[in-house]
Amino acid sequence: SPPPSPPPPPPLEWDSQAGYCVVGPKGCGTGKSGVCRTDDANKGNYDEKWKVNEVDCKHSCDYARNCYGFQHTTAHGGICRLYRDTILHAVPDPEKRETTCQRKRLWHETHGGGGGY
Repeated sequence: SPPPSPPPPPPLEWDSQAGYCVVGPKGCGTGKSGVCRTDDANKGNYDEKWKVNEVDCKHSCDYARNCYGFQHTTAHGGICRLYRDTILHAVPDPEKRETTCQRKRLWHETHGGGGGY
């Protein structure tokens, strides 16, 4: 069997003061949020914890160098997914739950330079 793929690099310089942006259908701040989507169809690139509120979910991502953003669903007392890959956009929750996707804002997005995704 092939060797396991290496973990992705840590996020580009996260601007902790800028915090997070709510991800919509076309990326940051583009309308109603939902479930996060990455470029690998979300095949196991997140850690999931249950019975976690949104604030604790966010704090878990704050302190994880390999966390690019998080998804929180209010169902089942709170389901938190910490993403280990770049979040591209969000799609409506197919199960119609109250779900939000947020990704870390990067330094270059808040201090000039290249565009976001």
